[in-house]
Amino acid sequence: MEREAIIQKKEQKEKTEAVKQARMEREAIIQKKEQKEKTEAVKLAQRKAGRKEMFKKTRHGQPVMKYRIHHLLQNCSPYRVHLVPQ
Repeated sequence: MEREAIIQKKEQKEKTEAVKQARMEREAIIQKKEQKEKTEAVKLAQRKAGRKEMFKKTRHGQPVMKYRIHHLLQNCSPYRVHLVPQ
């Protein structure tokens, strides 16, 4: 009888550990998903702001070159040199 009680306690302990482990894994997945959503929202806001500037027009309907030139200079900055094969 004592052996059965010990075995049952051991099984119960293993089950609770498995449940705790599964809960922690789910929470980690949820946390990663929330972090990803936050970064996506920040990127989307930046993209929207950039598009708003890129579509600005002068009163004669021509695009404002100030923002387009700024965008081009950002793209050819020295930090992107590593993308060019040597």
